Amino acid sequence: MKTAVCLFLSIIFALTLNAQAVPGHGLIPETSTVSIQIPQLIRQTKSLTKATAWALDSMLSYKSTNNQMQLYRKMFVKAVDQYANPYKLITIILDNNTNQWINSDSTIMSYYAHDKTHTLLSFSWNKCNNQWSDTTHYKELTESKKYITYIFRNWDYTNCKFTSGYKHSYTINDDGNYDSILIFKLDTANNVWVKSKKKTYFYYTENLIYNILEQKWNHNKEQWENYQKIEDEYNQDKQLITENYLVWNNIKKQWQYSMQKVLSYDNNGWLINIVTKHWDYINNKWVNSSRILIHYTANTQTTTYQSWDANNSQWVNTSQFIFNYNNTGKLLEQIDQLWDSNNNKWDNTDKYEYVYDSADNQTEYNYYQWNTGSWVLKSQDKFFYSQMSYNGIASVKMNIKISPNPAYNELVIYGLTKGEYKITTLSGKTLMHSKLHSNRINIQALPSGIYILEIKNDNKKYYSRFIKL
Repeated sequence: MKTAVCLFLSIIFALTLNAQAVPGHGLIPETSTVSIQIPQLIRQTKSLTKATAWALDSMLSYKSTNNQMQLYRKMFVKAVDQYANPYKLITIILDNNTNQWINSDSTIMSYYAHDKTHTLLSFSWNKCNNQWSDTTHYKELTESKKYITYIFRNWDYTNCKFTSGYKHSYTINDDGNYDSILIFKLDTANNVWVKSKKKTYFYYTENLIYNILEQKWNHNKEQWENYQKIEDEYNQDKQLITENYLVWNNIKKQWQYSMQKVLSYDNNGWLINIVTKHWDYINNKWVNSSRILIHYTANTQTTTYQSWDANNSQWVNTSQFIFNYNNTGKLLEQIDQLWDSNNNKWDNTDKYEYVYDSADNQTEYNYYQWNTGSWVLKSQDKFFYSQMSYNGIASVKMNIKISPNPAYNELVIYGLTKGEYKITTLSGKTLMHSKLHSNRINIQALPSGIYILEIKNDNKKYYSRFIKL
């Protein structure tokens, strides 16, 4: 059942690593539980009246067997939506015993923000009766704009039954942010969902999170009880600088510190340092635990992980990840390394390689392992596309100045500080809609592409086109 998740991991990795990682919830709360984000497969032309897209058709997966690459998995896209995002897929795998291709997974998706997954339904092939497993159970998913449900259940291929599972139900406010998340566990004996946890989000007026309250469900008392709380602090540039984790002391009936993350940025606003500390209950102070250092060059990002050596009061290297990009910001390769403390040097372990065609579509994902001084290819995914066209908006009057353009993180607007803004795709689909409180708009959450900014102020509308890198 996890096959559908793995199919797009290589493409997703290439896109998500281009953004700065923020610990905890950061700018995208609960990233570990948000449903899969299938990559933006649309490649738009500069024309406002017509756009061209390359839709993903299929994927072939190879793995190294006896030093030879052998095909073992195929994925086919059965249907795409108007933005070329796949929403019906089927995966087949090679049965080593019979040497025949058999069904593995069937996946159905829908999207709520152009390429952000709204629902993800993954069905495993039931070998016992040759049919897809329990598809009727997923009809409970809601398709409204303010309610998102993500369901995942583990399928036992041998005994043909579900062994475990969870469900996350998200409520979304008018600004497109999480209000709350309800987490359920699957009661396999009775085939029902049982309450487990709840997270409630609280925001400043600038849509910045300042508090996340996490509670657990007490089945005996039939009520929610405090479990954990996260408190955030920001600098004047609205960047997260401190994240405090507190746990509920049920005996004292009060919150107490548990962990802290302190973030630092360079003069360009790029995240360069994340220090994690734990609370020393005996001495009532913060104690260093681990650190992440991020270094940027023109086309390279190096992320180094270190742990705190309390005996010698110094940071010690543990692992390192090197990301290399091309001139357009596409991830070309990731190299993983481990620190050799005996020889004081980094040793290569793994490499992930990404290959693109002239239209910027990812065509290959290659995984290597380091062996006796050279990289050895262990697995490979190949992606295939077809071309499609669709009509966009007829015309847009550009009458407001913004910078930078192209932009990575935010837009600066000249001449306006109040009003209501909306960001749409070239075809008119709204991705962001909120009030304007200053002359800056954070666009980090947008995928790369061409967009239209519309600002309404005093019954007048202003427009500008921009590129998000």
